[in-house]
Amino acid sequence: MSSLDMSKLINRSYISAPHLFAVLMNWTLIGGSVAVSLMLKNPFITFAALIIIGARQHALVVMMHEASHYHFSKNKILNDALANIFCAFPLTLET
Repeated sequence: MSSLDMSKLINRSYISAPHLFAVLMNWTLIGGSVAVSLMLKNPFITFAALIIIGARQHALVVMMHEASHYHFSKNKILNDALANIFCAFPLTLET
């Protein structure tokens, strides 16, 4: 497959893989921080986990803003659904 064919395939894609990967990584870091904090039960680890969770929640709000510019998907309905489900609703927000 030539690079021209590959660029056509990427341009036709309905979902932006890099943006969704970033959202997935943020949720992975949040879940991992919660798990480590609960397993170790150390106040310093819990404090570090709170810092990480807060930073990743801020990153999710930034990703929600990016989604308002239709960077998740070219399809408006799919874009809004992805932004609401993965970025906004868990933080009690709405796009």
